[in-house]
Amino acid sequence: MSHKNEAYFASESHSTKSRTQSSASIPADGIDSETYPKSNSKAEQPIIPLEDDLPKGKRLSVSFSSSDVKKLDWLTNSQQITQNEVLRKAIATEEYIQRVVQTGCTILVRKPDGSIAEVVFR
Repeated sequence: MSHKNEAYFASESHSTKSRTQSSASIPADGIDSETYPKSNSKAEQPIIPLEDDLPKGKRLSVSFSSSDVKKLDWLTNSQQITQNEVLRKAIATEEYIQRVVQTGCTILVRKPDGSIAEVVFR
């Protein structure tokens, strides 16, 4: 299942898959109201461009270490998606994390025992 151009993020009480933004939510892709100003209508506003608005993709050739290939294969098999989709998701996740961390936020994980740990990015 492909989820092109959809933003994913977790809030305190639920996960959200959204192409729109209410006035109280944080856009998962970091696009702010200056990019997509609010109108006077109460309709929800888009937070990411539609596929037709995006520039065409670019073919890339990359080299990975054998350990990175194993990780890529594991992610591909565990999620039953293509390698390209794994890489797209990884890029989207990294972009989101960087945008959030740059605003001063911290990323926390709740362990199975209920304890909370901060994820520190180097």
